[in-house]
Amino acid sequence: MELFKDFFECPYLYQEEPFRMVGSTYYVGNKFVGCFLIDSGDGLILIDTGMPCFVYQLFESIRKLEFDPCDIKLILLSHAHYDHIGAARIVKEYTGARLFIGREELPVLHERKEYILTEGHEYQDFEVDDYYTETEPVRLGNVEIRTIYTPGHTEGTYSFFFDQEENGKVLHCGMMGGIGTVTLQDEMLEKYPRPLTLRQDYINSLEFLKTIPVDVVIPSHPDQLEGFPLKNDEGYNPYIDSSRWGRMMDDWIARMQRVICGSRYKEELKK
Repeated sequence: MELFKDFFECPYLYQEEPFRMVGSTYYVGNKFVGCFLIDSGDGLILIDTGMPCFVYQLFESIRKLEFDPCDIKLILLSHAHYDHIGAARIVKEYTGARLFIGREELPVLHERKEYILTEGHEYQDFEVDDYYTETEPVRLGNVEIRTIYTPGHTEGTYSFFFDQEENGKVLHCGMMGGIGTVTLQDEMLEKYPRPLTLRQDYINSLEFLKTIPVDVVIPSHPDQLEGFPLKNDEGYNPYIDSSRWGRMMDDWIARMQRVICGSRYKEELKK
C-alpha cells in the first residue's frame, strides 16, 4: 500500500489557500493533511506540521494570513505518523518553538521508526520538549487546549479541545487526533505489526469523544468534512455545526466495525 503517492513529485497539486475557520483559528494545511494555526494573542500555536515536501507551502500560507512563522511558540503533534510530523524538525528549528507530543509515541520515535510510515521519504528526528497530560491543559496567551488521550489510530494519539469566540459567542472546537482506519486494516497490520486491540481502543476512544460537546470540527484531514473547504458566506460560518461532531464519530465507529467484521483476524479479537 503506497501511502503518499506523488506528493513529493508534485506538491503544488495539493496546495490549499489558507483561511480563517473560526475565531483566531486558521487552516494552513494542504488538500491532503490538515495543519492549524491559532493566534493566542501572545504568539502562535501550530497543530501538526505536515510533510517536508509541504513545508514551504505551510510557511507561505502563514505569511499570506499576515502572520510570521517565527512567531510560532508551540507545536502540537497529534500522533507520530509521517504525514503529521514529517516536517516537525524543520518547523521547530526555523521557529524555535516548544514541541509537544504524546509520551506514548516515544517508542516509535526512538526505536520503531518504521511505524512513522515514511515509506522511504525524507525524515529527520526531532527533539521533544514536553508531553501531554489530561490533567493539565496546554496554555499560551488567551488559548487553553485540553488534550485527551485517544489511542487507536496509533498508541499515542491525542485529541485537542479548545474554545474560540465568534460574534460574541464562545464556541467549543474539537479535533480527533487520528481518525483514519487505513493503518488498522489487515494489510497494514501485516506490514507493520501492531496489537489488534488497537481496533477496539479506536472504537472506545470515539465513543468517549462523542460525549464531549463540539461546535466546530477541526479535521485532521480535510476529507473528513464533505465539501472542504466549506464556503464562508458573509454573516454565516459553515464550520459552526454542533451536530457534525457526533455524526462524524458515529461514521468512523461504523467504518472501524466494518474493518473488524471483514478482518481475517476477527476471531482473535474474541479471545
